[in-house]
Amino acid sequence: MDPLTWARELHRDAKSKSLGAMCELLQIQLTQAHRATDDATAAGLLFECFLKDERVPSAYGAFMQEQQRLNRLQAEERQYWRSY
Repeated sequence: MDPLTWARELHRDAKSKSLGAMCELLQIQLTQAHRATDDATAAGLLFECFLKDERVPSAYGAFMQEQQRLNRLQAEERQYWRSY
């Protein structure tokens, strides 16, 4: 499960999709960024927020399938922009 994939999809207009930026946007406390336990806790809280969005499947299998689809689309989009 990758919160960056969902941040890119659910918050397309956000300037940054970094863990810190998403925590700030969603008002999640991240006191010591880049510390393993703090980052993991913040990522878990981000997932809780993302799961409340109706665009995110609630069933694990559907969630993972949609994440894989989004990963492919996002990779294709990044490849497109890299070619310019």
